[in-house]
Amino acid sequence: MDEPNPFEDQPTRNYGANPQESAVPDVPVDPLPAKNLAGSITAPSYYASCYQIDYEKFRARVKCALTLHPLHETDTEARNESELAREIEPDLYGPVWLAACTGLASYAATTLTRVVRSAVMGQRLAHPGDRRLVTALVIAYLYAWGTPAVVHVMARLVLKLESQWPLTRLITVYGYSLAVWIPLVALTGVLRVVLAHGSSRTALWATVWGVRALGLLHSGAFFYRQICGGGEDAQSRPLLVTCLAASAVSALLLSWIVPHVFA
Repeated sequence: MDEPNPFEDQPTRNYGANPQESAVPDVPVDPLPAKNLAGSITAPSYYASCYQIDYEKFRARVKCALTLHPLHETDTEARNESELAREIEPDLYGPVWLAACTGLASYAATTLTRVVRSAVMGQRLAHPGDRRLVTALVIAYLYAWGTPAVVHVMARLVLKLESQWPLTRLITVYGYSLAVWIPLVALTGVLRVVLAHGSSRTALWATVWGVRALGLLHSGAFFYRQICGGGEDAQSRPLLVTCLAASAVSALLLSWIVPHVFA
């Protein structure tokens, strides 16, 4: 007679139960904890949850930004007809990468165009160092993250608005508004180098600002769809005007101050 294996797991006897079934049911483990949007915004876990976004949702939000659709259409709550479906789920992952892509697009387009032009004309290209890259990144990040902070302070302390627009949600809107500026700043950088020689300053200025005007119109329409897309109320219009004014002033000041700081 064979002796029992001392290392074999023996099933626990329980009268009236199947000895082959485990007494403890398997509990599925969610690798990503659910976002608690109603929690305290001062908790570190709140901001950590804002970076938990998959690639499909990020791509869908970029598409919404380019096609002027509300960002809340990409949220799971948007499938319901409740009031919460109109609130944008905060997302800090997108603003980080879109701001970086905007700065890199401006630097790469300008630098590559200068390299090609110098090679064709047989000129020596002066090495500007990394100042252009640092300047472009600083402008992009200050606009995407600093301007929403100014709008948030003005909305709460100056305008006394009590809307459902915390700082993280404003950063989400400003960050995804940069999606259209990635190709536009690249095109602007190419035009500035190509038209710098052989064209008048008036033609260069008109061409560059014509491209920028397209971006400003697109950004204004994007802000309107996000803030007033679900219907205007007594607080959405003042917030929209504040966002548009702060965006214009911030873009002008940053494009003038930052290059002088890193000159």
